[in-house]
Amino acid sequence: MVEYSSSTTNRQIGCTGVGALSKSPVVYYVGWKMFFPYDNYQASINCSQFGLLKIFTTTTINANNYAYYLGRGDSYLNYLKSSSNFVVIGRNSTYINYMTTFPNINLVVLSSDFQEFISSPETLFINNRPVTYSNKAFNDVYVITQNLAFLTYMSLFTDIYCAVLIPQNTDIVNGYDTLPLIASTTPKNTLTITTSNSQDWSDFTPTANPIVSSVASSATNTPGNSLLASASDQSLVFTMKAGYSSVTSTATTAGTAITNNWGMMIMMNPAITQSVAAPLAITESAATLLTPSVTTVSSPSSYNPYTLITLRGSNSTALQTSFLVAAAKKSFGIYPFIVTPFSSIYSDANNMDIMISTVDGIDGPQNKMTFNGYFLINSFSQTATSAGTIQLGYVNYQSSAAMDGSKVPTLLRVRGTITNNATTLSSLVIFFDALTPFFSNLYTG
Repeated sequence: MVEYSSSTTNRQIGCTGVGALSKSPVVYYVGWKMFFPYDNYQASINCSQFGLLKIFTTTTINANNYAYYLGRGDSYLNYLKSSSNFVVIGRNSTYINYMTTFPNINLVVLSSDFQEFISSPETLFINNRPVTYSNKAFNDVYVITQNLAFLTYMSLFTDIYCAVLIPQNTDIVNGYDTLPLIASTTPKNTLTITTSNSQDWSDFTPTANPIVSSVASSATNTPGNSLLASASDQSLVFTMKAGYSSVTSTATTAGTAITNNWGMMIMMNPAITQSVAAPLAITESAATLLTPSVTTVSSPSSYNPYTLITLRGSNSTALQTSFLVAAAKKSFGIYPFIVTPFSSIYSDANNMDIMISTVDGIDGPQNKMTFNGYFLINSFSQTATSAGTIQLGYVNYQSSAAMDGSKVPTLLRVRGTITNNATTLSSLVIFFDALTPFFSNLYTG
């Protein structure tokens, strides 16, 4: 993925190596994540063109064309030799120089062989190998657009080989049609994302109790170890150090009425849904005066699916159970909810990040609402059963004393086997918390 700068206020992100798209009913998502320090101001972000998608008609190498395959490694060369569709010219620098005289030529190269050229500022027509190819190891070919420049670049190497594809139809794109644009989307975005300095409601001292977790229990505000992926009813537990003044501008005097009510809006993935097994309830450290409600929009045809939990309070006293005047770490739980999928580390349909905002006058007209605090939680779901066969440890080549990560070089070693759901897992993600003394500068602190 490459981000391209622009002379205008818009920026472009270009993705290379994207294969053919499938037609309906497959749904594709364009997503992105941005991170801002809570104490650093960021101007509003123009999103009016975000998600603009242009679809071009393309032309492919067909039975009327020859295609010349260039590469360096023996494994790719041997594969071409094994196919009756290719005539292998071999490592012949004279013939490659002769190709510079061709008026038109389709040059197909293995991108992993020519990383230097692919990083140059040229437009590339990316295409995966046809699905009929038996050897999936060679799936990153692309067609050169600046033929003469590339053939000149070939003079840097002495191990270049060439093979000719006998004319036949392929799905390898070699250009755009004369009338290229056939479709352009019209984004239905909000015009801007109004950024604001968010609140720092985290409290990692002590490191126990994550900001958001779920507990397979009836209504509780006792934190768990993580957000758990489970089809059973759970309490969502939020543990934050959110001071009263960071969530409302209402006076702290007990019983002070809040015009049109105070609200905390907690927006999350629609895969986190309220269970119908029991009425919605909130549990705090003392008798609660807050009223919860939940809305889930999950239809595939809906615009912006989401789950929104809203907590409402009518006066200052209702807030001061979980949001103390002298900020302290407090927990509240909302029950019952079901968390169905595993979370994703990407901006896709399984992203479990949670956005919280607080507002005075939540039930009044929009021009009377006052937003006070914003807080983003990067949330990840896990299984309730730990991977007991996985072990972590430090490895260091210099120290014989107990290792804490302060010696260089220190490696983190992960060893063991995965027995639970092993066939459904594709990656192992490691999260760090309280990294001291990792990444600390021992000279300046």
